[in-house]
Amino acid sequence: MGRSVIRVILLDIPLRLARRSYSLLAALVNDSLICKLSNIPRFKEFQRVHADELHNHFYIIVMPNTLHFLFPCLRLIPNTVNVLLLLNGVDAWEEKYLKDHCRDHSIFRLTTFCHSSLSHGSVVNLLIDHNDSNFGILDHDLYLFNPTIFSRLKFEGDEFAIGAFKLTNKKAGLEFPTTHFLFLNIDLVKRIRNKHRIGAQAYTRIPSRLKPQLASLNLGYHNFLKDYLNYFDTLNMLFALALHDKLSFKFLGATADDVFHIGGTSGGEPNTSYQNYVGLRFIELLQESALAEHYSSLYDHVSASQELARELHRHPPMAASIARVEKTIAEIKKRI
Repeated sequence: MGRSVIRVILLDIPLRLARRSYSLLAALVNDSLICKLSNIPRFKEFQRVHADELHNHFYIIVMPNTLHFLFPCLRLIPNTVNVLLLLNGVDAWEEKYLKDHCRDHSIFRLTTFCHSSLSHGSVVNLLIDHNDSNFGILDHDLYLFNPTIFSRLKFEGDEFAIGAFKLTNKKAGLEFPTTHFLFLNIDLVKRIRNKHRIGAQAYTRIPSRLKPQLASLNLGYHNFLKDYLNYFDTLNMLFALALHDKLSFKFLGATADDVFHIGGTSGGEPNTSYQNYVGLRFIELLQESALAEHYSSLYDHVSASQELARELHRHPPMAASIARVEKTIAEIKKRI
């Protein structure tokens, strides 16, 4: 016990603080200096080279330690849909594996500090700035069981964006899409961005000039768009100002049988029994020994997925989540 406490005080806590400090510093440099000097000019050239793919196309932002979730996602997308991959902090092995196994997809590696990533908002801003046609964003752990969803991505009138799923701010009575599967009307997005001088990044502080507009929607420090957060999440400030300017959203009314999003898989190493269980199940699904070996260090400290499932079933709220994951994996197996 004594040695355990000493280890926590002398090793674990300092390491955690050092990693957090490095992560904050790297994020700051990535989002400003490195993005300006490297990512913007390189991405402009990437878009120029792949101009023939840029029409109703989708981007997937690929984070480290997520390829076992990504490959089933890609295999469920119709080959008529252009999907471009943005590598955000993946290691050299993952990059090579992707280039060897995703030859049908154009790949762009974002420049970042070692062992760090650009913030999600910075990547989305890069996409908005350098696209002149409508495009979508799709999460690496989202699984499409109803491919006809892509045929419904047509804007009418003043529709700012199309989303598979809907969130509601009850206090303000506002409805807006999630970003797991999102299709953007680029002309209206740029109009709102330029008019209000805002971006897709998260906002912990509200620009003073925007407080009256947000207050008219009953939004502000007392009520952020996602009312369970204490900040405006990625794209949420754009959504809020779009609503202020009387623009609308289209919701596809997707159910979990059409589209299923796991979530919580891009935050680094899994640190809960549920995250370990889900990760192991998707590695087992792929039956890809090279990928399993590369990710073995993520899961070598935990039991097999069946044992984790038995442990989680002792907690009734988790039973439904496990059942949904198992159903999703069974559906993926049928299709790939």
